[in-house]
This record gives sequence, structure tokens and C-alpha cells, in this order.
Amino acid sequence: MWKVTCHTIMSYPGDKAEKVQEDFDKFFSRIGNAVIRWAHVDRNVFDLCINALKTNGETAAAIFYKSSNIKDHLMSAGALFRYALREANKNEWKLSLIQ
Repeated sequence: MWKVTCHTIMSYPGDKAEKVQEDFDKFFSRIGNAVIRWAHVDRNVFDLCINALKTNGETAAAIFYKSSNIKDHLMSAGALFRYALREANKNEWKLSLIQ
């Protein structure tokens, strides 16, 4: 965990230094948990993109991870989903015309 610097600790009297260290530890622990949870969300969006592209992970990764920010990941996923749904609907419409 991150440690409060001596300068910061010295600026708080007595037990207050321990409280500051506890607060720092909680704060960074929560940030770590948020990053881990978001990584799971990002991975699931990537898995959905693999299915939308009907390809392997390596090919999907070349598209999905071209950018490292989540906004681009979600925009790419949205575009892929719209495309996949259009293609699925085309196939469904073709089947209904044949029958």
C-alpha cells in the first residue's frame, strides 16, 4: 500500500497520523477494486465483440484494442453490435421470403 510521507504524518498530531494512513490505504484499495471490476466489464465487452465479429480473439483484439480508452471500446462495440444485428436481420428476412 501507499505510505503517507513523513512530512504528512508529522503534520498530524498523535493518533491522527494512523488515521491518515488508514484513509490512504482505504482510498487506494477502493481504486484498485474499481480498476479490477472495470477490467471484467471491459473483458466482457471484448467477448461480445468476438461474437459479433464471428472471429477469433486475435482478430477481434486487433480492432478492439486499437485504442486503450473505454469510450472507444464502447463505441467500437456499439458499431459492431449494430452491424451484427443488421446482418442477423437480413438473414432472418431472407428466410421469411423463402418460406
